[in-house]
Amino acid sequence: MRAVATVEGSTYASADSNQITGNPYGPLKQPAVTASQNPTSVTFNWDAGPAANGRSIKTVRIRIDGGGWQNVGASGSRTVGDGYSQRRTIDVEVTDQAGQQITRSAEQTSGPKPDPRAWVTSTGNANGQPNCNDGTCAYFYLTGRGFPANSSMWVQCASNAPPPYGGTFAGRTVTTDGNGNIDQQLGCYLGMRRGTIEAWVVMDGKEYEHRVWQ
Repeated sequence: MRAVATVEGSTYASADSNQITGNPYGPLKQPAVTASQNPTSVTFNWDAGPAANGRSIKTVRIRIDGGGWQNVGASGSRTVGDGYSQRRTIDVEVTDQAGQQITRSAEQTSGPKPDPRAWVTSTGNANGQPNCNDGTCAYFYLTGRGFPANSSMWVQCASNAPPPYGGTFAGRTVTTDGNGNIDQQLGCYLGMRRGTIEAWVVMDGKEYEHRVWQ
């Protein structure tokens, strides 16, 4: 800005003052929207600040999975979902004081279901059972997680003990509970619980976790 004055027929102009800058009005810009994956849910984050165009923001609304619109703060987060491999979406709508609107969307899928797990630990006293008299004999206790609910499987015990005690042996049908879990003592047994061999189960032909037999 420059001041101008006329004195006795002569015109004088001052030097430029400090320049004033601002954010001119313009179209809204995209708000910041991100989506992150969790094991059984999705977390959305939004920030309407980057959308500002010189006018103040009037409202910010979000819509989850195409549902109803919800008024929210200029920035925030929302975690949604309750299971594996669920696709979730968010729409973020920003409106300024002039009524201009802009919408940005994001989507993400919750994590995949983990593979089922099964392992054995020792339980009870099996000393005196055939071919098991070393004072450390115990039964196999099977723990299984993440299987289909109420499903039956053929289960065999296994170990890397030296012959004739190792290999795959015995066999029975085991049924999971309503949550897909197994917590059950098996009929097979093994000695040599000195932390030097491993034991596991084979279920429907698939070998599961090896654990030190102790």
